[in-house]
Amino acid sequence: MMRHFATGLAVALAVFTLLTATRPGLFQASGASPHPDLQPRQVVAIQLDALRRRHQPEDGFAVAYRFASALNQMHTGPLRRFRAMLKSEDYAILLDHMSIEFGPTLDLDSRSFVPVVVTNDAGVSSAYIWVLSRSRANPCGDCWMTDAVIPAGSLDLIRFA
Repeated sequence: MMRHFATGLAVALAVFTLLTATRPGLFQASGASPHPDLQPRQVVAIQLDALRRRHQPEDGFAVAYRFASALNQMHTGPLRRFRAMLKSEDYAILLDHMSIEFGPTLDLDSRSFVPVVVTNDAGVSSAYIWVLSRSRANPCGDCWMTDAVIPAGSLDLIRFA
């Protein structure tokens, strides 16, 4: 019996490892905080994963808000207002997306632009441009933070190379 338990545990660990390797956002959002080692695309993946799993142990809206730059928080906060904005027609698909397609990241000066197409379970897709910059303020100096998420409108406007 102990051998079956050990085998089952090994299989479960292998599946967990496979899932986290193939779905980089999976299992990252809960408890995630800005860190200087995170690259722009990783920040976007954490925010999207948090919003998709917003009802999980930690409020996904709070996780996403934690990665918003100070200027972004000034314009979109407090958290109650940020949550309402994300539930609006322009951003609601981010909450229930089933898949994400990242375009090539563009770095210009001190900003990073990350194009993303999200698709929900009904097959509806929307394109967005994440605009990030490195924070110079504490508590996370030199962390990539989201300055804006711009709805790109029609998918015809987004072409990934």
